[in-house]
Amino acid sequence: MHRWYSAILLAVFAAPATAERVDDRYERKRVEPGELISRTIECPRGAATGGGYYLPGQPDDRVLFNVTANFPLADGRWRVDLRNVSGENQPLVLQIYAICLD
Repeated sequence: MHRWYSAILLAVFAAPATAERVDDRYERKRVEPGELISRTIECPRGAATGGGYYLPGQPDDRVLFNVTANFPLADGRWRVDLRNVSGENQPLVLQIYAICLD
């Protein structure tokens, strides 16, 4: 391998990457039984390399929402899908977040 090529590779891979967390809160007073909610969050710079969700206020004794998707999209956003599986109308508070890497 040429010496200049090795130096270029070293410079590219040695550059420090910066990461930041972005989050968004989503609220609905009424989610119908079986209804699918899909939320995405976009990184202001770079692309989502990780992410997730938080459902505050869920009861310990039963499941109200089933998360059916939690993954990065090809365009750099993070996506979370969930469905109301309780059989009743439910209020929803969802915190979605992404770890963005430049």
